[in-house]
Amino acid sequence: MITKDQMKNISSNERKGAWAQTFTGKQFWPLDPRPDEVNLIDIAHSLAQQPRFNGHSLKFYSIAQHSVLVSKIVHPSQALPALFHDASEAYTGDIISPSKKFLPPEFKQIEIKIENVIFKKFNIDPETVDHKDIKKADKIILVT
Repeated sequence: MITKDQMKNISSNERKGAWAQTFTGKQFWPLDPRPDEVNLIDIAHSLAQQPRFNGHSLKFYSIAQHSVLVSKIVHPSQALPALFHDASEAYTGDIISPSKKFLPPEFKQIEIKIENVIFKKFNIDPETVDHKDIKKADKIILVT
């Protein structure tokens, strides 16, 4: 946990935007993400707690569960990127697709920036990610 003394030492001028405390007690700046602040436990915990479809399913279905299923049906070279395809939502929250398309374009840029930082943390080369393959698998899992 972050102490009051630690909070006093943080200047908002040092980083862009405000920070959010993660499950492990780290500080994470969604507008100024850095690989050293990304934590696998934070991602796994958050995505396991967040429901897909805003919770509108017959049984609890987490973003983490969805990500694992997607990672299992893509080409093996895409398994790790597929596992992390929604990982930015650990830091931004999940917004359902019908609403997401009405958000300002800056939100998508924030998601992309966080995704790139997560990929960097876990040594995933963005140039090797087959977004079409992952998107196709995402849609297959969505309807099954």
